[in-house]
Amino acid sequence: MQNESYTALIIGAGSISIAFFIMLVFVVSSVSKRKILVKENTLRELERKQQVELFRATAESGENEKAKIASNLHDEVIPLLAFTARSLNNHITELDKKGIEVTEMKRDMVGFTQIADRVRDIAHDLIPKLFNSFGLIKSIESVLSQMNSGKESAAEFQNNTVFSGDLPFSKSEQLIIYRICLEILNNLSKHSKYDYLKVTLEDMKKSFTIVFAHDGKGITNEEIAILREKDIGIGLKSLESRIIVLGAQLDYSVDGDVSFVKLVVPLKK
Repeated sequence: MQNESYTALIIGAGSISIAFFIMLVFVVSSVSKRKILVKENTLRELERKQQVELFRATAESGENEKAKIASNLHDEVIPLLAFTARSLNNHITELDKKGIEVTEMKRDMVGFTQIADRVRDIAHDLIPKLFNSFGLIKSIESVLSQMNSGKESAAEFQNNTVFSGDLPFSKSEQLIIYRICLEILNNLSKHSKYDYLKVTLEDMKKSFTIVFAHDGKGITNEEIAILREKDIGIGLKSLESRIIVLGAQLDYSVDGDVSFVKLVVPLKK
């Protein structure tokens, strides 16, 4: 009887030891997994920050390069083209006075003038003169006003923000927002075939929001994801990189006959 009690005691003690060991292994494993998970999350966050910094550095480098090219075009190429155009025009006038046939030369002169105008437009596109003169909000309003000129479609602008003067973004961030808006407007003009477009600016407690609402052909986030996977269009890549730099969100949706593109840019704390 005593032997049986002793045996039972040993078995019980052994069972407790095994249970304790299993529990210890479980705790150690859980702690280890938690540490690994924390480390992985930290690495992912570090990679995300590095990616954002890379995009930001690339964007800033790109804008600096655009400014340099625009400056060279404005200060060197455009004046040279203008001088050459005046000189050619004077020669054509002199030849015309002498009764020499200059019809083809005049036609070539028109082409040359168009080239000069296009170079000037490119310089302004690289560093938008409108943006530098009036800032983000007025520039968007002006672009929509220009879109209404000579077109059957209508574009409306509504500013519901309380911002007066400077926006809570740096100049470079505002330029990125402006370029995102231009890309969205360009995409809508090419693909949506809308008759009516309304762009509304809102300032929330934590974000600055620009909503593009139209009655044309819309697109959803799911369809955008498919296009992105198919690697279609450099416009989407450009938008995505700029969105990452701002830490913003771009949402596409369709609600009945109205389609929306919503840009949400977080405000700095």
